[in-house]
Amino acid sequence: MYSYCLAAADQGLPHEVVNSMMISAVDAYGEAWDLVDAVPDDEVCLTGITPTQSKYPLPNVIHYCQGYGVGEVYFTKYQMDPDIFTCSAQRLDEPGNDAMSPENAYKRRNKKAKKEVFEKSKLHKRSVFITCAMTSVVNEALLFYKLHHCSHR
Repeated sequence: MYSYCLAAADQGLPHEVVNSMMISAVDAYGEAWDLVDAVPDDEVCLTGITPTQSKYPLPNVIHYCQGYGVGEVYFTKYQMDPDIFTCSAQRLDEPGNDAMSPENAYKRRNKKAKKEVFEKSKLHKRSVFITCAMTSVVNEALLFYKLHHCSHR
């Protein structure tokens, strides 16, 4: 990415910044988080699972480069079971209907403190959206795998 930016600058290639295409870290700036922030709290998890662009316009890309959590559900690509797509694999835990409740406040894991808990905020809402979306997508892919590659008994 940096090499492209340097080469484009060196060659004088014109660019236009588009901030509505992608989301990544919940505290990132210059991304499409305002679209997720506009979804009502009570619909944010379901919207992550089954997005409806006509109801709530959403970014096209989730760059899941961080860890995202809701309550005790924590999603990160770095801790994904390498055997997730096997016939014996279990579905990932998904956040429940109460994902936005204060009891399920956004939890950020870091090396110094095991967990930092933030009060209900836009960070919590953003983490709920991505956690619901990513766990649901992985579970759908696992189901597809099992239906097409595992013997049915």
